Amino acid sequence: MSTPSSQGFGIRAIAILEALKAILILVTGFGLLALVHRDVEGIAANIVRRLHINPASRYPQIFLEASRHVSDFHLRMLALLALLDAILRGIEAVGLWLDRPWGKWLGVVTGAVYIPFEVYELSLRLTEFRLAALLVNLAIVAYLAYSIRRQSRSGPTPFEVGCGRGFARPTDSARMLVMVGLVKALDPPYGLSCFEKALAPQSR
Repeated sequence: MSTPSSQGFGIRAIAILEALKAILILVTGFGLLALVHRDVEGIAANIVRRLHINPASRYPQIFLEASRHVSDFHLRMLALLALLDAILRGIEAVGLWLDRPWGKWLGVVTGAVYIPFEVYELSLRLTEFRLAALLVNLAIVAYLAYSIRRQSRSGPTPFEVGCGRGFARPTDSARMLVMVGLVKALDPPYGLSCFEKALAPQSR
């Protein structure tokens, strides 16, 4: 069973990974914008030549053929999608780093969305990189789902149900009674809706 400290370390490790992905995608987006109004086909051919890759082989041919049909509109749209993806991953990274439930849910959803595409790519051609990417993504989704389930099982206290997690927890019933009296004197509706709900389970 994972301890709270190991859980926190795992979540923060995923947060760092997602933040790095966001930075990489953002840099890619700016790189696409830099290609607007430039000779994309010539740049692609130069890249293939500098890497000493045979331009007649399959993947360089696909790369070069795609560069011939890329327009400025396509580059701008791809850069926009990269920006949105980077923002989403950045928000997820912040939520995970702060150990927020919504950050974990966002991580599960965004990770699960890519799984069918990764399986499809793997079915077309089995490579170590594609297999590793799928396994890492599955592990992250499973880990976040386990963390969400573990957190939900602990459940809120009666005081948190009545008043929300932003309030400090009382240490005993006597202190709770004093707080209820003070709140009733200042604002009866709030006292009824908050503190008395928290006391209800204890009065049975």
